[in-house]
Amino acid sequence: MSQADACLRLNGVTNKNITISNNVLYCGSQLSIKATNDLTGASVYNNAVNGSISATGIQSCGTFAISNNVFINATANNFYPAAGSPLINNGANPFYQALYDYNGMSRSLATPTVGAYEYSTTNNSGCATTDNFKCGSSTASVPQYSLIS
Repeated sequence: MSQADACLRLNGVTNKNITISNNVLYCGSQLSIKATNDLTGASVYNNAVNGSISATGIQSCGTFAISNNVFINATANNFYPAAGSPLINNGANPFYQALYDYNGMSRSLATPTVGAYEYSTTNNSGCATTDNFKCGSSTASVPQYSLIS
């Protein structure tokens, strides 16, 4: 598989003890999810997609379709949810949920926002995302997380 053929590529997944949940797979004209093996038994919950899926075994609650206007400005790399976006408070509450979003803000445990950001205001309260890195750097400082080496 080419690296440019899908947002999420699952090559040769044989261990079904994985959880993929509450992601936005915004891929333009590419596939949203592509898997070489059947994903039956893997926990795939509530992932927003704007492309097609080439993977068998994903349960019906695994994905939902979104349009191109769910973010403030995707063209300018501002992937914060727009006001009224179907991503807001639409996340599943799986076994291992992220406690903090991309900006280090606490996530709602009952109704998380789908994607990297927990919606709390009409504007992205963090720094801008640039091509390849958040804030233009490959080094992140996220004090709420414990890093395991």
